[in-house]
Amino acid sequence: MKTEVIISNVLRLGVWLSMALIVTGSGWHFIAGGGAQSAGVLTAGLALLIVTPVLRVATSLVLFWLEGDKVYVIITAVVLVLLALSFILGYSP
Repeated sequence: MKTEVIISNVLRLGVWLSMALIVTGSGWHFIAGGGAQSAGVLTAGLALLIVTPVLRVATSLVLFWLEGDKVYVIITAVVLVLLALSFILGYSP
């Protein structure tokens, strides 16, 4: 399978799954009157939506490594490290 197709499938799957979780959590919230369960489902959907681009970069890294493209492996690894650092440094308890 081509690299572009795999990457687009990762993005598509992440968006569809996050949308399903957000719609489910929203429906549960409005039908059942809220609660920790619906908030958890909504949070999971939003977290998946945020993590989806990171999964795309990680998938790209693996695919470039499998293709033997050293330049893109280095560039993608740097991007992945910067994304990880932004999550770590942006975390505020």
